[in-house]
Order: sequence, then C-alpha cells, then structure tokens
Amino acid sequence: MFDLQINDYQVPLEVCLLHRVKNCPHIVKMIDCFERHDSFIIVMERPEPSKDLFDFITERGSLDESLAKNFFTQVVKAIIACHNLGVIHRDIKDENLLVI
Repeated sequence: MFDLQINDYQVPLEVCLLHRVKNCPHIVKMIDCFERHDSFIIVMERPEPSKDLFDFITERGSLDESLAKNFFTQVVKAIIACHNLGVIHRDIKDENLLVI
C-alpha cells in the first residue's frame, strides 16, 4: 500500500503525486495529510464558491462553445503541466473538475 517517500516518510502514491504537482497551475492543492492506523486522510483545498463540472452542466444545461473551449483549454494546460512532472491523472472526468 505504501509506494513512495516524502522526507524519508512512507506515503501512498496519491500523496506523493499530489506533492509532486503542488506548484502546477489549475491543480487543487493538498493542504495536509494524516496517517491513521488503517488509512491516510488527505486534506485538499476547496475554493469557495465552486462546484464540479458535472453539477455545473446539470444545472445550466449544455455549454456554449466559448465556455466549453475555455474549460477544455484549462484542462489541457493542467494535463501538460502534470505530464511535464511525470504525473498522469488517469481519471479525468467532469466530476473531477472544479468550476470556480
């Protein structure tokens, strides 16, 4: 279960990857993480007000082309920034994207 280390401390891969992309634009930041006897708790930032893209589309209906292009451009920039650091998301979907 423990894959990598940060400051000589073993952490799950997800924690290590979040630490690696901490300075990437358009990426939600990990504020802290805590180890429990059977798991880790990861504390992430949640800008207010915000909602995930799934809820945004559900409430507003289909997006006009310029807004969709704006969202897609930001997603691609975030993906490129992560890939440049050797991180691949593998679960990019509307529920994992925040609209601010």
